[in-house]
Amino acid sequence: MKKKYTDLEIVAGIKAGGRSKELVLLWLCRQRLYRQHARLEAQGLGIRVQSDQYSIFNDSMLALVKAIEQERYQPAKASILTYWKKIHRNKCLKFINRKSTPPTEELHENMPVTERTEAAAAIEAILASFEIVAPKCTALLSLVFAGYEAADIADRLGYANANTIGVIKVRCIKRLRASMKN
Repeated sequence: MKKKYTDLEIVAGIKAGGRSKELVLLWLCRQRLYRQHARLEAQGLGIRVQSDQYSIFNDSMLALVKAIEQERYQPAKASILTYWKKIHRNKCLKFINRKSTPPTEELHENMPVTERTEAAAAIEAILASFEIVAPKCTALLSLVFAGYEAADIADRLGYANANTIGVIKVRCIKRLRASMKN
């Protein structure tokens, strides 16, 4: 197997298909830089189970191959590594969104049935609107509503600091409200 592939060689190998595609994909998956980034990114977002990390890594590699085959990846705009990092981050955020459970179980047991059903309906409406909002907003707001501090959210999602979270949270809440009105 070749020691190093350039971005153009990776693209050519994947587009060629067959054995060359297999070799390029195998080389990409064995690169420590990709594996290490995938592990750190997933752990930073709170994905601790190793099998989940592997699954997301594999999904992101397959998405990269698909993007190259469908010519959505453009070597002039970004390196393969940069493009793959974006794919991987989005896959992690989608995983987090899928794993989050609706807070309907947290409704107070002593609450009258009518109030409980009204609260459940309100939560359902919010969760339905969540799917319309951007994945980054969904991840951020899920953590906010789960009670995490701004500093913890910044660490988990890779933002610069807690102040950034405050600004982004306001924008995301505006988007959420707008999607709920529609």
